[in-house]
Amino acid sequence: MDQSQSPLPIDNATSSVWSYIFSTYLVAVIVYVCLSVLLLYFFLNQISIIVVVLIGSYGYSFIYRKIKGQFTQEFGQSIGFTYEKSIGLESVSGKLFAVGHSQSVFDVLSGVYHDTAMRIFSFQFTVGYGRDSHTYCYTVTEATLAGNVPDIFLYSKEHQGISVDFLAGNETVELEGDFNAYFKLRVPKGYEQEAYQIFTPDVMASLIDKARGVSFEFVGNKLYIYATKVILKREEMQEMFDLSQFLVGLFRKNVGEVTG
Repeated sequence: MDQSQSPLPIDNATSSVWSYIFSTYLVAVIVYVCLSVLLLYFFLNQISIIVVVLIGSYGYSFIYRKIKGQFTQEFGQSIGFTYEKSIGLESVSGKLFAVGHSQSVFDVLSGVYHDTAMRIFSFQFTVGYGRDSHTYCYTVTEATLAGNVPDIFLYSKEHQGISVDFLAGNETVELEGDFNAYFKLRVPKGYEQEAYQIFTPDVMASLIDKARGVSFEFVGNKLYIYATKVILKREEMQEMFDLSQFLVGLFRKNVGEVTG
């Protein structure tokens, strides 16, 4: 991507979209607004409204994707990760990636941090169809661990908007203290003991203190960390990256004991 188009790093992709629109496409915006007003003035009906909305939405979405991709690439450069526009769904393995339809994995950063292979990407999927549909877009971190772990999912109760249908069929494990007030832990039947080995009292205390706002899942040798929103601010992206490093270090020893 041509970095000369954006001389300053993008700190907020949302605000940068509007800045880019008005600095680059101001004439097009004026023409669009004038034509829309004329169309609605002379042909005020449902079809005209739909046409105006669709054209505006398409134009905004096109520029949004461009700016978000540039924002992601710039952040990747700051941490030494490489950027890909998209990857196939078959390259990820968490249960979340099987939820809904029209799934896509895009704006992907890949690299190695402290001997741990990591990827940071956006994941989008749709639940339902037509007027009853809803599209979700999350920022996800994937870290490759040293050993394989049963499919364990820790769901943050702060994330009421996330679809939890993919948790069906697993067992809920109740842990000690007030941990259950913040998280719901699901494991395959028969693997409760492994959960106790991973979620020791010190780990639970750290999660309550630092990570109560994310959900995450162990799948084989992968740890997926789900922020149930798309992150568009550099500061929040850095916080997510720092949290991911913290969680990898937090679980490394206990996962090694379970798989060793």
